[in-house]
Amino acid sequence: MAIFTDENNKTDGIIAVIQDITEEYKLDIMRKDFVANVSHELRTPLTSVKSYTETLLDGALQDRATAEQFLGVINDEADRMTNLVKDLLTLSQHDGGIILNFEDISISDLIGSCTDRMRRVAKLKNQEIKTKINKGIPIIQGDRYRIDQLITNIIGNAIKYTAEKGKIMVQAHCEKNLVIISVEDNGIGIPAPDIARIFERFYRVDKARSRQMGGTGLGLAIAKEIAILHGGDITVKSKLGKGTNISIILPIRKAHQQAL
Repeated sequence: MAIFTDENNKTDGIIAVIQDITEEYKLDIMRKDFVANVSHELRTPLTSVKSYTETLLDGALQDRATAEQFLGVINDEADRMTNLVKDLLTLSQHDGGIILNFEDISISDLIGSCTDRMRRVAKLKNQEIKTKINKGIPIIQGDRYRIDQLITNIIGNAIKYTAEKGKIMVQAHCEKNLVIISVEDNGIGIPAPDIARIFERFYRVDKARSRQMGGTGLGLAIAKEIAILHGGDITVKSKLGKGTNISIILPIRKAHQQAL
């Protein structure tokens, strides 16, 4: 703030500069929340690893059955931390501005590859994954690795929140200049108030259940960002206790080239 005077050196007015720091404030809050979330997500498995390791060192190693159980928990928690670090690195790349490696992609082939891999995971819960791919879906341009990660994350999420012997359907079709890939399950569903927030980083509908299932709270956030980076989007329809349908929308950049 500054005072300015007239020719007689009398105060004639005041100049004040007001700066809107709302965005900076929001970013600072997001940064603090992010650090707090990461710290919490790492501290929880580290506490388990430390506790079980100390118990083993105190003599539990002598009981083979107990030792194997404890080592299994330690291994699971180590996997959870590895997944968290991997997801954090992916988000860091997104925030830093990643360069997509565009190439021709057959969506039909890519979905087939993703579902084949994920069927092995679904088999552990006796789940069934079916696919229905419309004929003549055009070759699109995109980053194969990122779109593979996107589809895998969505299918993996369906597997995670669908009960044993559940069913998952992966479909793909075209609408105008878009390819729509939908993943539908008959799992636990999402409460209506939470649907708008499920793509937020670290957001979980049920924190206790998600941690028990090994989720990091970042998979859907990463999927959404990959879709947006390709000029697309993700939409969600869900009914609590009935299931969820997540649609991946990707633009067709080569509309006249047909998949074989």
